[in-house]
Amino acid sequence: MERVTAGVESGRAGVSPRGWRSGARLRVLVTGGLGFVGSHLCLTLRARGFEVTAVDCLRSSYLPPAGPAALARFAEQDICAVRLLDLRRCDVERLVAGHDCVVHLAALPGVRQRATLGELWQQNVAVTAGLVAACARLGKRIVFASSSSVYGDAPALPTPEDAPLAPQGLYAASKAAAEGVCRQLHRSRGADVVIVRLFTVFGPGQRPDMAISRWIAALLRDEPLPWSAPSGARRELTVVEDACEGIAAALERGVAGRTYNIPGCGSVALEDLLPALERLTGRKARTAAREQHPADVLATAACGERARLELGFAPRRSLLDGLARQVEAMAADLAAGARSRRQRLPLSPTPAVA
Repeated sequence: MERVTAGVESGRAGVSPRGWRSGARLRVLVTGGLGFVGSHLCLTLRARGFEVTAVDCLRSSYLPPAGPAALARFAEQDICAVRLLDLRRCDVERLVAGHDCVVHLAALPGVRQRATLGELWQQNVAVTAGLVAACARLGKRIVFASSSSVYGDAPALPTPEDAPLAPQGLYAASKAAAEGVCRQLHRSRGADVVIVRLFTVFGPGQRPDMAISRWIAALLRDEPLPWSAPSGARRELTVVEDACEGIAAALERGVAGRTYNIPGCGSVALEDLLPALERLTGRKARTAAREQHPADVLATAACGERARLELGFAPRRSLLDGLARQVEAMAADLAAGARSRRQRLPLSPTPAVA
């Protein structure tokens, strides 16, 4: 599908890597650019012809190739510029002014995180409001990454974008509030903002607190696997590279003020993941029952028709491909950690010779 080349002046149709600046590559700012999705997105946008700047404060938990590993790789391979700063404590308008468009991924993450309402409001709502308002004043496009958690236990599966929002936890509520800010600034100030809703994204670099990472880690270490999913639990699972292609399509072709689900491999029964992970790790799972988190929902499933029709986006990667590469990355990281610990062990004293 041909990319639309359109500036803010010409009607909110999107951006292309070569657009407003006399054929020069467009400069995109990626907030949260060293995180799990963000580090992969920087690679995707670079491959599509954008000039990328990643902004991050490295305050989360990371597994390679995200976090410090991404910082090192971006520097060594000259993939993109990196700025280490906290969006709550910087001149956001000045930061945005040096770029043509923004993808806003930075947030306090996780449905299960024990963050306070104040922390979530500051980082997930207030920062988003400041960025979108700055983009509106400067005439820049911004894509805001929201979450499928805003749907709660959706009555319709697969769930379309116009389903009612029913967030069940503070994190989900903060994402719903941030979406509301985006829509209000689009209506009142003409902000060229596009919202994407990500479902359960997985693959190399997934955060260590997320379920698939925790399950793989338990299998690789031959430890009990924490299990809190009720019978029948299902999740829409999206391989991280597919998620990034969906975000890039929203940046390039999304309609301002619109919301798009970013679908993946389909809605997968969580109980079916265990046999696949056992085969990939060569280990037998021993589950340890945990209490279900109150913010967890029974099932998620994305309706991807709007993304297909308006963005020309459809996921391409398989569940097993994403799982295999995540297992490979985590096994390599575990082995590297073991080698590092061995190298730090003190040398045994040389026995005395009688």
